[in-house]
Amino acid sequence: MRFPNRSVRGNQGGFTLIEVIAAITLLGLTVSLLLGGVSQGLNVQHDAEDTSIALWLCQYKLEEIVSGIESMSSGRFDTPWERFSWESRKAELELTGWKRLVVTVSWQGAAARRQTSLSVIEE
Repeated sequence: MRFPNRSVRGNQGGFTLIEVIAAITLLGLTVSLLLGGVSQGLNVQHDAEDTSIALWLCQYKLEEIVSGIESMSSGRFDTPWERFSWESRKAELELTGWKRLVVTVSWQGAAARRQTSLSVIEE
C-alpha cells in the first residue's frame, strides 16, 4: 500500500500559536475598551441624576425663600440630600429698584465640584 506524498508539515487544520496569541490580545483590548465606555457612561448618567436633583432642590429652596419660610442665606439639605449645599444672594437691579434673588446648589460630582443656579426677579 502506498501513502500519498505529504510534506513534512502536512495538511493539518487549526491555528498557530501566533494566531491564538493575536486573537487573545485583540479580544483583551476590545473588552477593556468596552468596559471603559460602560464606566464612562455610568459616570455621565450619575452626573445627570445629580444635576436633576440639584435643580429640583434649587427650585425648592428658591420657593421657600420667596415665600418667607427660609430666612437663612446658606446651608445644607437634610437626608437623603446631605451632600448638596445651597447659598442665596440678592442683588439690586440698576434703575428699576427690583431685586434679583439667586439660589445656587453645589455638590461634589464624579470629577469636580459642580453647581447649578436659579434666579427670580422680585419687586
